[in-house]
Amino acid sequence: MPMTAPMRRIFMRPALPMLTAVSLAAASPGSDALDPDALEAAAERVISFEKGLVQGQGEDLKANRPAIREFYANLETPEEKIEFIGMGVDRYVRAMDSELATELAARLLDDPHLAVRAKAAKALGYLRTAGTAVPPGKIIALFETGEPEAQDAALYAMGFSGDAGREAFGPYLLKCLDHPEARIRAKVPFPLVKLTRKRHFGAIAELLDDPHPEPRAAAVQMLGRAPAEEFAQRAAALLTD
Repeated sequence: MPMTAPMRRIFMRPALPMLTAVSLAAASPGSDALDPDALEAAAERVISFEKGLVQGQGEDLKANRPAIREFYANLETPEEKIEFIGMGVDRYVRAMDSELATELAARLLDDPHLAVRAKAAKALGYLRTAGTAVPPGKIIALFETGEPEAQDAALYAMGFSGDAGREAFGPYLLKCLDHPEARIRAKVPFPLVKLTRKRHFGAIAELLDDPHPEPRAAAVQMLGRAPAEEFAQRAAALLTD
């Protein structure tokens, strides 16, 4: 049955800023780009499945686990896997518990399709479980693919990995402040501050001297949270130059 507008409104909440849909071109090298029609068909299939679960479920979402595991085992295309990941995060009404959502998203970080891995990493970030669900190297490897969608997803997962991810990802994010790409230098301050609980403002302040405007703007934004008056003064001076 085609997915109607009311069904969309019930099940699919607007995506959070860092949970936007993966690019249709974000496929791994040698693979085809994602198919918009296939994504639509996959969404219909997943939401039809969810509708059946929600209508019959009680308060304990873990009762849905056997059916969800069976559905997961029969996923074939990257489009289906991407829409399936949304069951655990992109919903007003959820049929999947967070523990199972974490487990299955972690498995999909090994998928051959880059778009699937990016969506899985974003889901782990949203669930705040990237620091415990997978080895840190898997998130870092996603970042090091060099693909913008994958890098954004990995930064989000690192930034929201919490106490468990601080030791593994904190030093890596700190190093990324010197990344050769200005786009990355501009994106790193937020997850770094989020992960390290407002530490490393001194390193972020160095971006105020960056030759590109985007990293300087990111530094100003993050230094607005800094307790040290000197950083606020440096940011104000930059704005008046």
